[in-house]
Amino acid sequence: MVTCIYGLWCVLQALFPMVTCLLCVSQKQFFLNNWPTFLTQCLAKLRERDSTTARVALESLYRLLW
Repeated sequence: MVTCIYGLWCVLQALFPMVTCLLCVSQKQFFLNNWPTFLTQCLAKLRERDSTTARVALESLYRLLW
């Protein structure tokens, strides 16, 4: 297991999968209102150089869209 040195990095690692899960089990209207914002955040993380955060964001996107 990787020990997180930076607190924000750890939060982002957990945040994307958690929001993905919440969107998947949410009601239709909540999903429709909030998934574009989540999509924008994930796409922004894909453009960053940190490959680990980009991987987590990409995994969250494909789980949400699958």
